[in-house]
Amino acid sequence: MGDSMKMEFKGGKQLERALLQLPKELRGEILQQSLVAGAEPVRTDAASRARTRRGPRRRPETITLADSIKTFLGEKDATHAVVDVGTKKPHAHLVEFGHRKVVGDQTLGQVPAYPFLRPAFDENKEEVLQRTGEVMGKEIETAFRRLAPQER
Repeated sequence: MGDSMKMEFKGGKQLERALLQLPKELRGEILQQSLVAGAEPVRTDAASRARTRRGPRRRPETITLADSIKTFLGEKDATHAVVDVGTKKPHAHLVEFGHRKVVGDQTLGQVPAYPFLRPAFDENKEEVLQRTGEVMGKEIETAFRRLAPQER
């Protein structure tokens, strides 16, 4: 979506304290895995919204907009991670926001917006937070178990 968002959730401070007790090399990976899991409802919803066809496809041999919506991994380090849901299709923003239809030097009207990404995010925010927190908690717990000295 291009915008960076900071999201907080119940239990987030406790998870943050626990995460900071882990070795630096594990933290970014746990953050990223948690965000990928949290992003899945948005990716799925956005793909289902973009799937609706409104006419014949110009290039039926190419991948559809819906099938191009992916979760992209961005930078990560010990204190933050970036995960984006979106597409690399060059016309996606025209679908999301609408555009003027221009042929030559004539404007022939406005092509309406068919938002797929913003509504998917807006309607799934709570599930994103819940999944992110759940996966982060499980990953932190697993990491502590792996790092704990083995009892004999």
